[in-house]
Amino acid sequence: MKAVAPQASDMDDTTLQLGLLMEAAQAHQAVAESNLNALQAQVRGLDVLLRDQVQQALIEGLWAVTQESTRAAQSLQSLRRAAGARAMLWTIVTTGLCAAFMLGAVQWLLPSSEEMARLRTHRSELAAAIAELERRGAGMDWQRCGATQRLCVRIDTEAPAFGPRGDFRIVADP
Repeated sequence: MKAVAPQASDMDDTTLQLGLLMEAAQAHQAVAESNLNALQAQVRGLDVLLRDQVQQALIEGLWAVTQESTRAAQSLQSLRRAAGARAMLWTIVTTGLCAAFMLGAVQWLLPSSEEMARLRTHRSELAAAIAELERRGAGMDWQRCGATQRLCVRIDTEAPAFGPRGDFRIVADP
């Protein structure tokens, strides 16, 4: 094959086409650079907007957490007050029941004032009866004697005998 030499008119068309193609490429490159610069400006704007939005969302979230924490603290305080009131009520009720039980036990176990007066009178009567018995010789030495276990008393063997048959004797002092 033979090398064909380019002709001047072919070169002018090719050069013209290449020149037009270069101009179109430069125009596209300028548009692309312009679009790239605009995109970078938008990205910077979005970065600032995104940062502001994140900060706003964070502030709102923290505000909600703060409010919820405050409500929780108030609920816990009211729960503590209610528990304290309930504990005080149980203490009062338990103390009252214990006191009522003790008063009931005292009332049931101890005699009434009328019964105490009656018992004091009865005790005085018994004391007087004991004094009378002691005066009559209740302090003697009594025993059971003999095979039939009859009642006998220690007597003063030095004292004289009394009675029409002399069958009475003076009891020995205890």
